[in-house]
Amino acid sequence: MRIPVNYHTHTKWSDGKGSPEDVIREALSKGLEEMAITDHLTILPRGPEPYSIKPEEIERYLDTIDELADR
Repeated sequence: MRIPVNYHTHTKWSDGKGSPEDVIREALSKGLEEMAITDHLTILPRGPEPYSIKPEEIERYLDTIDELADR
C-alpha cells in the first residue's frame, strides 16, 4: 500500500516558489496525507546564503508554520 507523502518541500521563504499556505493547499489538492516543509536555513561565517531563510526572519517564519499547523 502506498501512502501519498512529500517530505521535501521548499517555500518562497528559501528557494521555493509559493507561500507555506500555497504549498499546503497544493499538497491537499493532490491528496497528500503527510508533508514536510524543509526550507533552507544556512548561515555561514560570511552570512546567510541567498537561498536561505534570513536570520532576522526566522521567528516570523516559525510563527507562520505553527499557525498553519494549528489550522
